[in-house]
Amino acid sequence: MKKKILIIFALFAVLSACVIAGCSLNKKSMTIEYTYYRNGEIISPESEDTLMIKDGGIGITMDVELELEGEKVLFEVYDYKGELAWNGEYNEGASFQIVLDDVPSGSRYKLKVKAENITRAHIIITSNQMKVQTPFD
Repeated sequence: MKKKILIIFALFAVLSACVIAGCSLNKKSMTIEYTYYRNGEIISPESEDTLMIKDGGIGITMDVELELEGEKVLFEVYDYKGELAWNGEYNEGASFQIVLDDVPSGSRYKLKVKAENITRAHIIITSNQMKVQTPFD
């Protein structure tokens, strides 16, 4: 009887660990969504967010999904000193990563996005290594 209880307990512990690990692997701690339209509702074609990096290092990443109809979208990331750390220009839809190197722990970076001569643009940026600064931070 004791052996059955130990086996059941072990299975339950393994199952719980797998569920917790699976949930944390798929979770993104930061999601930023920008939508710009020229026709219909007009939304400012420029956006800026402050990104907070708790645990710095090499290879801090953001995953970007860009849907674009029109000329181009510009991305710029400025480091904690205000210097350009990464930039990219896209003139069609794309999936890509923004990779930042030598990021100090506890630092704040600026993400600037600018849409030029577009009909439509939709951008989703996710990362599990940083979060967007809110008024409560």
